[in-house]
Amino acid sequence: MKKHNNPFSTEMLGQRNMIAIMETIQSHGPITQPEILRKTGLSFSTVLRVTEKLIQSGLVVEAGLEASTGGRRSTLFKLNDEDKVVIGVDMGGTKIFGGLVGLPGNILLKIKVNVDKSSPQASLNQLYEMIDQLILKAKELNVNPLGIGVGVPGVTDTEEGRILVSPSLKWVDLPLKTSLNDRFQTTVIIENDVNMMALGEYGYGIGRKMRNLILIAFGTGVGSGIIINGSLYRGSTYSAGEIGHMVPGRSFLHKNYEFSYGALEVVSSGLGIAQRANECLKAESDLHPQKLTSKEVFDYARKGESWALKLVDEVVDYMTIIVANAIVLLDPEAIIFSGGVFNSSDLLLEPIKERLKGLIPMHPKILLSELGPQAVIMGAAHQVLSKVAGSQ
Repeated sequence: MKKHNNPFSTEMLGQRNMIAIMETIQSHGPITQPEILRKTGLSFSTVLRVTEKLIQSGLVVEAGLEASTGGRRSTLFKLNDEDKVVIGVDMGGTKIFGGLVGLPGNILLKIKVNVDKSSPQASLNQLYEMIDQLILKAKELNVNPLGIGVGVPGVTDTEEGRILVSPSLKWVDLPLKTSLNDRFQTTVIIENDVNMMALGEYGYGIGRKMRNLILIAFGTGVGSGIIINGSLYRGSTYSAGEIGHMVPGRSFLHKNYEFSYGALEVVSSGLGIAQRANECLKAESDLHPQKLTSKEVFDYARKGESWALKLVDEVVDYMTIIVANAIVLLDPEAIIFSGGVFNSSDLLLEPIKERLKGLIPMHPKILLSELGPQAVIMGAAHQVLSKVAGSQ
């Protein structure tokens, strides 16, 4: 049986205050203590005490004095941008992307390699090797890693850091956090990759200063990360946000999507769009010479090809249905789109906005990811920083 912490204990409240003040400095810094007080609603003594702890830990540094307004000028505080970094890794199904991320969100170094899919152990060994390389690079740059954050495609028990299932990596019931802890002896955070994307946008990207947002990633598959009141919502089985399995219409009922791509993924993921396009062209002519990618489908739509325009129009319809349902269910401040399919945002974003007009009573911001492919490692940095700050 899992141990559940009392959310009202003095220790837990102290951790929450520490993280709240750290996140405020992250989003609004350089910032003064009176401004932190106004934005967090905490007592001045708490702000004073926590800020001092964050300085002593090396996470926060002074950044001079605020501009003069005629009275006594207050000290500004910001995240340490000198010698603290986080090792962030996006453990993708086809590529591994790792980097050293400074606490304010600057990326000092990036490494990318193709995933070795010959066996689950081979890809795991690649992860170890990449982290080893990043630790060596940190030493060369004379910076100190605070910890390691890894985003993994699949269902992840974040509390235990265990990968329950990652089909693209063929990882099943893998105690990844324990393995990395044993090997590297540092703070380790393991999270679903799309959740990490959402945290990246929340901490460093277009979602900073927002408390409620949904990031939807349309790539090879479709997934989402949900942030409610500043916290990631994972659900009772760590599966919240598996939006690719939402059902976008009656025609999808009485079919089995349980152990395959979900109903929404079949019609709106990169793989689904390509598959539908190839089926459409094959039906028109058995002489169809090649397998199209989703990118090529969008390219044909830009050229005015009628079959491609029709297909993209249907994709926009399905995306709009799901976005509208997500908005009325969770009432976020923003929907943020990410993933390779939205490299063709010129054909998707405005049509979705147009279809939403008059459809639902809530009208949050509809935005594109600011961080793009770097969102996962930025989310890793945010989570490790929050973990380290909460332990002070």
